[in-house]
Amino acid sequence: LMYWDDTVIKISEKDKACLRVYTNEDIVLYKAHMSKDTEGMDEDGILQNLSSNCTVMHDHLLHNYCSDYQYKNIECTIKKGYDSGTYRVYVYYDVKVYDIDTLVPSLTALFVKADENGSFKIYLGTIDGKAQETVDKLDNSDEIKKIADSVQKRLEEIVSSNEDVRDFYEMLESSDETNESVEENDNIDKEGKRATTAPR
Repeated sequence: LMYWDDTVIKISEKDKACLRVYTNEDIVLYKAHMSKDTEGMDEDGILQNLSSNCTVMHDHLLHNYCSDYQYKNIECTIKKGYDSGTYRVYVYYDVKVYDIDTLVPSLTALFVKADENGSFKIYLGTIDGKAQETVDKLDNSDEIKKIADSVQKRLEEIVSSNEDVRDFYEMLESSDETNESVEENDNIDKEGKRATTAPR
């Protein structure tokens, strides 16, 4: 697992630069560039030369959709919840399904909460009131919608160009239609816990 991040820093009264960090928790590499762009990432020569066994974690979705960077991702966008110690976490990852070689992009929304010891855990219980209102507002924000749209667009491109992936999703859709019919006949409650559902 390798982490990376970058930020803009002030280097003089008028000038700014980009500071980028790469780490695997054993060693840390810092790189600096005058601009925060893909050219600097190419010059670093890190992301495009990772092995297929390396999973990369970043805090948001941006450069990771460039076709030059075909690596596995775990990327988190973290937003503060209504209550102290609570967060809405949007997790992007490329997942392998069954024996299909092409990785499929996925986006999941989680509700994370600090326990009595201060450790953060994924909370799977029901939330309501102001906490739920905050979650709904975050899920429907322009930033999160942009991320979700990007994931959906990439998925659609893969489905349209890869027969194996297309067949897999057609099978899922067929299965969903069958399950919906069964649920309607058996009067199964479909409410569920809203906070654990990924944004659409």
